[in-house]
Amino acid sequence: MSTDIQKHEPAQKESIEYIKPHVDIFENEDGVLLMANLPGVQKEDLDIEMNDETLTFQGHRKAKEESSPTASFWDVHFKRSFHLQQPLDLDNVTAELEHGVLKLHLPKAPEVKTRQIQIQSA
Repeated sequence: MSTDIQKHEPAQKESIEYIKPHVDIFENEDGVLLMANLPGVQKEDLDIEMNDETLTFQGHRKAKEESSPTASFWDVHFKRSFHLQQPLDLDNVTAELEHGVLKLHLPKAPEVKTRQIQIQSA
């Protein structure tokens, strides 16, 4: 009985995939919270910029090495930009990347926050 065994070598990982990550944006009186799904992205592979009223984050997820000949993992690149129409307190913007979720906390500038006005007796 003759058996033909073919050895399959994994394909070269030269493919690049461009994605548009899912983003949720929430606003309250204190500021804006932007949450983006970025599974597998490391913080050193992520860049966040604020230019005038435009917030941009971009980066990539590197291909994983896999021993299976049928596995296909590509480098993934992404870039998202958002125009923010209200003034923000740029000195207090914070960013967290945990479990594949980017959270950007963008506090509003003090001059645009809602203020309670006290009524005084005449």
